[in-house]
Amino acid sequence: MSMIKALNDRLSFIKLSEPLRARLRGAKPIVMAALPEALDASYTQIRKTPRPRNSSPPRR
Repeated sequence: MSMIKALNDRLSFIKLSEPLRARLRGAKPIVMAALPEALDASYTQIRKTPRPRNSSPPRR
Protein backbone atom coordinates (compact mmCIF):
# COMPACT_ATOMS: atom_id res chain seq x y z
CA MET A 1 0.00 0.00 0.00
CA SER A 2 1.40 3.40 -0.93
CA MET A 3 1.94 6.06 1.72
CA ILE A 4 -0.59 8.34 0.06
CA LYS A 5 -3.24 5.61 0.02
CA ALA A 6 -2.53 4.77 3.67
CA LEU A 7 -2.83 8.43 4.67
CA ASN A 8 -6.06 8.85 2.72
CA ASP A 9 -7.47 5.72 4.36
CA ARG A 10 -6.63 7.09 7.82
CA LEU A 11 -8.11 10.50 7.05
CA SER A 12 -11.27 8.85 5.74
CA PHE A 13 -11.44 6.64 8.83
CA ILE A 14 -11.54 9.71 11.11
CA LYS A 15 -14.10 11.25 8.76
CA LEU A 16 -11.89 14.17 7.71
CA SER A 17 -13.74 15.31 4.61
CA GLU A 18 -12.08 16.76 1.53
CA PRO A 19 -13.53 20.25 2.19
CA LEU A 20 -12.05 20.19 5.70
CA ARG A 21 -8.73 18.90 4.36
CA ALA A 22 -8.70 21.84 1.92
CA ARG A 23 -9.34 24.27 4.78
CA LEU A 24 -6.49 22.74 6.77
CA ARG A 25 -4.18 23.02 3.76
CA GLY A 26 -5.17 26.69 3.51
CA ALA A 27 -4.18 27.21 7.16
CA LYS A 28 -0.70 25.80 6.58
CA PRO A 29 1.03 29.20 6.13
CA ILE A 30 -0.44 30.43 9.43
CA VAL A 31 0.56 27.27 11.28
CA MET A 32 4.06 27.23 9.79
CA ALA A 33 4.58 30.89 10.76
CA ALA A 34 3.51 30.24 14.36
CA LEU A 35 5.29 26.91 14.76
CA PRO A 36 8.83 28.08 15.65
CA GLU A 37 7.63 30.30 18.52
CA ALA A 38 5.21 27.63 19.76
CA LEU A 39 7.95 24.98 19.75
CA ASP A 40 10.38 27.30 21.52
CA ALA A 41 7.79 27.96 24.24
CA SER A 42 7.07 24.25 24.59
CA TYR A 43 10.74 23.30 24.88
CA THR A 44 11.37 26.13 27.35
CA GLN A 45 8.58 24.74 29.54
CA ILE A 46 9.91 21.19 29.18
CA ARG A 47 13.40 22.31 30.26
CA LYS A 48 11.92 23.96 33.39
CA THR A 49 10.09 20.78 34.39
CA PRO A 50 12.09 18.41 36.60
CA ARG A 51 12.57 14.90 35.24
CA PRO A 52 11.29 12.00 37.30
CA ARG A 53 14.10 10.06 38.99
CA ASN A 54 13.53 6.92 36.95
CA SER A 55 13.60 8.65 33.54
CA SER A 56 16.36 8.39 31.00
CA PRO A 57 18.87 11.22 30.65
CA PRO A 58 18.18 13.74 27.88
CA ARG A 59 19.44 12.83 24.41
CA ARG A 60 22.06 15.05 22.84
